[in-house]
Amino acid sequence: MRISFKPWMLIVVTVVLFGALAALGALANVLYWHPQDRPWVRSFISKAPVPIARVGGSFVSYKDYLIQQDAAQTFLIAEAASQAAIPDGQVLPTSLDTQAKQLILDQLIRAAAVKQLAEDADLRLTDEDVTRSFEELIARAGTSTNPGEIDAYLKTTFGWTRQEFSQRVVRPATLETAVKQEVYKDDDTAFQAALTEKTKNTVVYIRL
Repeated sequence: MRISFKPWMLIVVTVVLFGALAALGALANVLYWHPQDRPWVRSFISKAPVPIARVGGSFVSYKDYLIQQDAAQTFLIAEAASQAAIPDGQVLPTSLDTQAKQLILDQLIRAAAVKQLAEDADLRLTDEDVTRSFEELIARAGTSTNPGEIDAYLKTTFGWTRQEFSQRVVRPATLETAVKQEVYKDDDTAFQAALTEKTKNTVVYIRL
């Protein structure tokens, strides 16, 4: 059976296609080419699996990038507030510049590469490993070991709960240490070479 399209149907299809392409272009613009921190943009990113970079066969989540960015922003504000009297009229920054945002992205890319190295070696962390690392971190810091005070500090300084801090900071750091020790036997040169190999074809989608 031969299907024929009437002129008006072709016009409608063309308009719909152009509209869809325009919408995709506008979305790519606010996400990647000229990133805009708007409520609807954040809402979209929080619900959709939007990537910000590709490392080998895995992606770095745009959502994770914003979460880390917000934590860094909260940290700067907390630091500025805790140092009300600064000599020589100096003012601590309370916003992230391009370099700071790039460092956040670089760290997420590094963490993704380390995770791949761990998977290649069939190396896994347990929750107990992460908890132990968190406790060691608190002990080395020499600050209060009171759970309530620790939780209050993390919330004020990073905007995170203890669980969020453990998963987003302690776990990646612990995994990297484990990969260095268990897979590369503390040979930093070999570890860095493997890391470079994993990240050499990284594709970054965002323009900071």
